[in-house]
Amino acid sequence: MYSYCDENRFKYPNSYMYTPFGGMAFLMAYFACRREAITSLRNMSLDKFQATKVQPDCQTHLKLIEIQYKLEQGECDSALTILEHYLRRFEVAKRLRNSYPLKDSSDLAPLETHILFYDVLIKAYWHRQDIRFINVMLKVGDTLISILDTLDTAENVKKFVSLLEQELEIIEALMDKLKVTK
Repeated sequence: MYSYCDENRFKYPNSYMYTPFGGMAFLMAYFACRREAITSLRNMSLDKFQATKVQPDCQTHLKLIEIQYKLEQGECDSALTILEHYLRRFEVAKRLRNSYPLKDSSDLAPLETHILFYDVLIKAYWHRQDIRFINVMLKVGDTLISILDTLDTAENVKKFVSLLEQELEIIEALMDKLKVTK
């Protein structure tokens, strides 16, 4: 019922703008998908990974670090103005590129950049409670879950578990606010 993580979404991006809602069964499938991903990540042997990886040298990653810093410093208006550009870019391609304007359609931003984007979206949501951040956050989460087997550092695994847990917290809080029960 929750088919948005079934295949590699970097290779085959989802093409929807808004996910059609399939009622309570859809929500339960969503929660099951996220919990299965968290369990899978927690069960991964982190010994096989590199301890850390040098951050990618891409313009998008550097801009996302700037946005993250501004959010942490309380400069929300400035951060969210810059973030708007990346929201639109992700919505079009369902992936981020190393730089914009796009010069090469195969210039996909690295996994670390997508994890950072996911983190920034979660922080942005907590600052503004804007549903658009949830919409994109869910798509990024779906994309990352679809490629769990490509995570290449213990740091990425740990960070992704934390972000998935935060996503679930956001969705559960939204459901409480809207009085939706499981």
